[in-house]
Amino acid sequence: MNRLRRITVWVVCAVLVAGNSLGAAEQSQKRAAGQVRDIALQDGRLQGVVINRQADPLPGRRIRLYSGTTPVAEVVTDAAGRFQVHGLRNGLHGIGPGNSGTVVRFWDQQRAPQTASTKLVLVLDQAIVRGQPVDEGCGEICAAGCGEGCGEGCVPGSVTGRRNLAVAALLLAAGGTAAVIAVSQDDDAAAPASP
Repeated sequence: MNRLRRITVWVVCAVLVAGNSLGAAEQSQKRAAGQVRDIALQDGRLQGVVINRQADPLPGRRIRLYSGTTPVAEVVTDAAGRFQVHGLRNGLHGIGPGNSGTVVRFWDQQRAPQTASTKLVLVLDQAIVRGQPVDEGCGEICAAGCGEGCGEGCVPGSVTGRRNLAVAALLLAAGGTAAVIAVSQDDDAAAPASP
C-alpha cells in the first residue's frame, strides 16, 4: 500500500509540473507572437502617434526605427504627439524610444492582411529610477487607427508578466519536488495484520 501511494504521488507531481511548464511555454509563445503588429504602409510612409496611459499626446519624444540592429530612421513627435517616417520597406522592424520598443511588420497597402492598421499608436510608460524619470519603452503598442482608441488587442511590452510566470513555475516545481521527497522519506511501519 505504501508503494502504491508513493507511485501515485510521483505521478501526480510529474503531471502537475509538466502541465504547468507546458502551459507556461505555450503562453510565452502566444505572447511573443502577439507582440508583432501588422501595419499597412501608404506609399512607404508610416504614420503614428505617441501617447501616455491617460491618452495624452507626448510631444518632443524621440522615436527610433530599426531593421534588425540597423537604425533606419529617427523622428521626433510634434506638438500633438504625431510622427511620420517615409521611405520604409516591408518586413519586420523594431520601433520605440531609445533602444527599447516593440516589433511591427510593415506591408504594402495592397498586400496587407485585413487586420493591419494604417496608423500606429505607441503607449509609453514612464517610471522613476533612482529619482530620475526614464522611459521604460513601449508599455503597450496598439495598431488602432486615429479615433479608434487603444484598448482591446493591446499587448503589454514589459517582461513583468513573463518574469512572474517563471517564478511561479519555479516555485511550483520546487514545492512538488519537496512533497515527493517528504513522501518518499516517510517510512511508516505497516500496520500489523490481525491473526
